[in-house]
Amino acid sequence: MPYEKINNLIKYHTITQLSDAIQNFYGKPCFMVTIDNDNNLDEIYNVLKEAYKLQN
Repeated sequence: MPYEKINNLIKYHTITQLSDAIQNFYGKPCFMVTIDNDNNLDEIYNVLKEAYKLQN
């Protein structure tokens, strides 16, 4: 998923955009999410569901 879309969906955890080399390796836009605490894990779950839907 593009970083801009993720940045709008995840508000309570740290999002890091990965380097162009890593994104080229995976062949798609990608990012890293650091789960700072176990609060608001539902937003992580929802993003994972959305990413899964986009792949199928």
